Amino acid sequence: MLKKQGNEFFNREQYSDAAAKYKLVSFKSQDLAKDNLKSIPSSAANTVQLQCTLNLMACYLKIGKFDECISEGSEVCFGPVLLNFPIKFLNQLQVLTYDSNNVKAYYRRGQAYKELGQLEAAVADLSKAHEICPEDETIAEVMRATEEKLAREGGGKNLSKGFVIEEIVEDDSSEPPNSERRHLLHILFHNHMKE
Repeated sequence: MLKKQGNEFFNREQYSDAAAKYKLVSFKSQDLAKDNLKSIPSSAANTVQLQCTLNLMACYLKIGKFDECISEGSEVCFGPVLLNFPIKFLNQLQVLTYDSNNVKAYYRRGQAYKELGQLEAAVADLSKAHEICPEDETIAEVMRATEEKLAREGGGKNLSKGFVIEEIVEDDSSEPPNSERRHLLHILFHNHMKE
């Protein structure tokens, strides 16, 4: 019901209203989602939840809420590879292990990174989307354009595997803000994937 209502708003280009409906069953709203999906069998509920999260990402792109799009995408993508990272990082995010190869999540999150000017992260996500779905010309074109922009701006440097972000401290008051923390985890994720 909520997904259908969200789709109707989306088709009428009422993206904020659509986002409000999708958010009620997205991965980040677990308690609300359980209540809103209780009449659906659990396997179908997971599928609806994934679809609504991906649709929510599309809405966030349309209305310029790029940080929120990245956050939702991270809920879909990060899960399995973060299992080897320090527990301190895992406690700071609600990470789900639902679909680490979801092309739409990588593509939409890559677009959001691009819009925020975080071109290295954008190229990483778009490359992953292209790896998953090499026949998709739209992904290939957006990836090429982003790589060219990154090269023009002189930021095409790769991070080494031994890259140290900062020393981890036990005092929670010195933690980076959520968007910076997500970006740091994104860098760790892609360095881990290269190993």
